[in-house]
Amino acid sequence: MVYEFTFTLLYDLFLQFGSQMLFFAFGWVYLVKKLFKDYESSIDRHDVQFVQAIFSLTFSTSCALFELIIFEIMDVMHKDSRYICWKITLYVSLFLVIILIPAYQLYLLITNIQESLPKRYSIIFALLCWLIYFYGFWKVGDFFPIKNTEKKSIPDDTLIQFGMSRVGVLGVTIMAILSGFGAVNSPYATLFFFLRQVKDTDIQAAEKKYLQTLDIILNKKRRIIISQQQRTTNEQNSRVGGFVRRMFNTMANGIGISSENISVLRQEITGLENFGRQLFLDIEDLYQERDRILYSKTWQGKY
Repeated sequence: MVYEFTFTLLYDLFLQFGSQMLFFAFGWVYLVKKLFKDYESSIDRHDVQFVQAIFSLTFSTSCALFELIIFEIMDVMHKDSRYICWKITLYVSLFLVIILIPAYQLYLLITNIQESLPKRYSIIFALLCWLIYFYGFWKVGDFFPIKNTEKKSIPDDTLIQFGMSRVGVLGVTIMAILSGFGAVNSPYATLFFFLRQVKDTDIQAAEKKYLQTLDIILNKKRRIIISQQQRTTNEQNSRVGGFVRRMFNTMANGIGISSENISVLRQEITGLENFGRQLFLDIEDLYQERDRILYSKTWQGKY
């Protein structure tokens, strides 16, 4: 009897894990092919992959909760297996929503604001900010009628109860705010009357400006490389030459003869790269506006 129950439990857990993997893979493909299509990000490639993994894991756990509700209605899997999978999925969801996602969002925000800050200090500062956020998140629940009044509560369910109650109240509040915003923004974003008229000449002009910005960035980077090569050559010549040559090279470097101010060039390149990134986003918006105009002229867009 025990052997049969163990086999049933392992089979149900394997079935649930397989469905989780399918949901995870679907969320990963949907994010890369649909949401991140033609998307340029300034963060590191490993950070992008971690963001994709977090999104896919959150998507898979959400689908798993819905799947377990359907299994409960249709009486699929053993009831103890459903209970174990339900508890594990809830714990994973709470860990993602309360701990991992906010902490990593704070880390990305800090690294984008202070790019020169070392990674170790960024992590420490992000953890400190997360502790402040978690304290506010936990204390805000004191104002809601979500405390446990039952004496026969299970200690293992305390974290789920307090976590889900706060996430539920705050989530419903945020969803209500977003719903009100969507009710106003959706007609403005979809009706043909509010669409911005975008011509092909506007897109070509924006692309031309973007290419000119890239050309200026490449020229400045080329000047930095040439200046560094000249400085290296002068240092080598000063070691070989006599006193007069070394004195001339020192004076030439001091007054800026045949050399570039590399620090100023790098600052200009940083500003131009930010400007080019904004131009790229503007071009993407122009293409989206044009596609919306073309879609609004079809029968689907009209009706």
